[in-house]
Amino acid sequence: MSCALAVSSMVAAGSQSLANKAIQISLARSESDLTGAFRLLYDSYLRAGLVQENAIEMRLTPYHLLPTTEVLVAKYQSEIVSTLTMVADSKLGLPIESMYASQIAELRSQGLRVAEMGSLADRRSSPVRFASVFAEMARLIVQVAETREIDALVLASHPRHAKLYARACGFEQIGELTSCPYAQGNPAVALLLQFDRVRGTDAHNRLIADAIDPWELQATEWSAETVGYLESLFAQQQSVMSRRAG
Repeated sequence: MSCALAVSSMVAAGSQSLANKAIQISLARSESDLTGAFRLLYDSYLRAGLVQENAIEMRLTPYHLLPTTEVLVAKYQSEIVSTLTMVADSKLGLPIESMYASQIAELRSQGLRVAEMGSLADRRSSPVRFASVFAEMARLIVQVAETREIDALVLASHPRHAKLYARACGFEQIGELTSCPYAQGNPAVALLLQFDRVRGTDAHNRLIADAIDPWELQATEWSAETVGYLESLFAQQQSVMSRRAG
């Protein structure tokens, strides 16, 4: 996964249903949703210097092939303008463990079910527009996580954005500054949002006060064809990277 990006400000979510807004935010429900998300992720991270060019012009990781990974997309007039991914803990572990293995091990030792938030990207240049969309995506991802009986979200953030995540969502820092191996060595810190610690705070209330319709929180069950398609994309991406390294 990629170290989470952020914007200069974040705003609270509105009270309308996600589906009734000009920008529609949902879990990815189709192969085209996934393709659009991976293309946007590649474009955004390439502009930011976080990835190298590749021939397929998409960015996905081994974690995107897992059935427990969930991709969020924000669409405006059928175009994906923002995306975010949640990786639930699994036999592969979490991407953040490449930097903060002891911190994640400690959370597990407490009996917590942990998921990682990352691969955040947006097509627009306006921080204000992205802020409102991010607030809605954060609301969706927290309610999805709680529906999956996940106890905490972690993320790797650029240090200058850590306070924003704390103020907007209630994240706290749990790891010291290091370099992120899957974001071209950019600096990162580990952040934690443990739901039972922040429940009742303004930040958490903004995320859960307006309950999202249960049908919008249902996991997407991908067909064997879509899983095969993702595996093919990932193999192509790895092949390009291997040839470049060679």
